[in-house]
Amino acid sequence: KSTFPFVFRSCMALLRLALLLLHVGGGDAAAPKPCLAKCRCSQGRGKGDCGVIVQCKGLTAFPAAADYPAELDCLYMQSPKLGSLDAEAKERGLIAVPDTVRRLDLSECNLGELPESGLGHLPNLRVLNLEFNRLQRLPAKAFQGLSKLKVLWLTGNHYNPEEQMYNWMKKAGNRLEELHKDLFKGLDGLQVLLLHHNALRELPAGLFSGLRKLRVLKLLDNPFKPKLSTSHDAFAGLLEEDKNSRALQQLDLKQDSGDSLEDHWEETRTYLSDNFKLGHLPKTPRRDEDL
Repeated sequence: KSTFPFVFRSCMALLRLALLLLHVGGGDAAAPKPCLAKCRCSQGRGKGDCGVIVQCKGLTAFPAAADYPAELDCLYMQSPKLGSLDAEAKERGLIAVPDTVRRLDLSECNLGELPESGLGHLPNLRVLNLEFNRLQRLPAKAFQGLSKLKVLWLTGNHYNPEEQMYNWMKKAGNRLEELHKDLFKGLDGLQVLLLHHNALRELPAGLFSGLRKLRVLKLLDNPFKPKLSTSHDAFAGLLEEDKNSRALQQLDLKQDSGDSLEDHWEETRTYLSDNFKLGHLPKTPRRDEDL
């Protein structure tokens, strides 16, 4: 009697077992990394919008570099207790942020300071939010190397006294008192710069002169002495061209003209794109009377 059917069935059984083991092994190797504790991980559309997203709240320490998911590009870390860390721990934590990140939101982290080494290790950064970090000064190299940065939020407390969170936000709000003359040097892609509601009394000459793509600049609610006007040397090179063709279209010195440009980017999912064009903003805001 032939043994071929038996041998054949045995070989096929072994083959199926091998394929099963290979599949299981491969599945383990490809298993996604669990999300960080106290964080939520999600997937976005990418390109001009977030792709790999991590949103954290209530952190008491910065995650280690190895804990972040691969290709992370949007990181939100609203965690006030990070402010209680010492300067060295803060610097280590910020350095651990992956260089793939394009949007970094550190608002409400109470950091109190940025490392002297700055954030130049994040060359892909397009949007940086530093609101509500009790910042009074910024290192000269804070943003050195961020040539792709598009939006920078350094706003102080913008809450009104009648709002529920006003007292807490007032304590956490930035109170920048001075800016180094080279602070924004090399930010070739910067289009929105928010410095309102701080404690600035003066601006260095030529502070904004290298920002050739700057479209929106807010400086209202700062105790400038003397009173700030568009003739100040800090604005050299920004306002000389015809209003219809220059980059800077919204300069808020007295009142807030709104956020039409950022709203447009959010609506069109192009917040993280490098698109740029001269002329009027997508929706014309109420202009500052001095512009």
